[in-house]
Amino acid sequence: MTDSRLSGVVRALGRTAGTALPRSVVALLRRERDGLRAIASLVRGRKDVPAGATAIPCGSAQKTFLVVMMVLGPVELVLVDLLVPWPWLRVVLLVLAVYSTVWMLAFYAGVHTRPHYVDDDRLVVRLGHLVSVSVDVGSVRAVRRENHDRYTGAEYRGLVTVTDDFVAVPGMSGTTVTVVLEPATPVTVQGRGTVRVAGIRFDADALDAAVTAIGERVREGGEQCRES
Repeated sequence: MTDSRLSGVVRALGRTAGTALPRSVVALLRRERDGLRAIASLVRGRKDVPAGATAIPCGSAQKTFLVVMMVLGPVELVLVDLLVPWPWLRVVLLVLAVYSTVWMLAFYAGVHTRPHYVDDDRLVVRLGHLVSVSVDVGSVRAVRRENHDRYTGAEYRGLVTVTDDFVAVPGMSGTTVTVVLEPATPVTVQGRGTVRVAGIRFDADALDAAVTAIGERVREGGEQCRES
């Protein structure tokens, strides 16, 4: 079977699953699929960033945590084998341990291969393959370094937080970059459709470089508008 036919079969199966399964199950399966794709991209050394876009590295804290957890995985398996007397339970725990290790590897791969990026059209903020938030660069009014610690005030819940005022994609400790938008700007949030907010908050590894990259694209867009 050729690659094009195989891709057609996969898309057909996806459409069938989308109509036959509950929406939450379909979303979970898509995340698992995207995780496997991220692992494949990691193995191939590829980054999911469009040509001409500026990548904004992120997730160093998450990656460090995931590496530690994956290293501890074999130790947990040894302890399970030594401490759990029931063979059936050892098998169950082994399967769960293998699945969790693959999930963590997929998360690591997603964070590594899918950084934030900005191009002439859009700013895209991501957390691996699990979260994607995008907005038109022309709607950006300002960008600045600004800390919002999730443990001392910022009410961030889960991987992405949507309020009446902003969308936040926090890192391990919170957010460090704030993008100010035009009031009621449409922002596309993966899994939630379009919301209207006045700002986006996210975390980045190199804060000054992130602010500079976004600011340059905004200025370039403004100059192009004036020229046209």
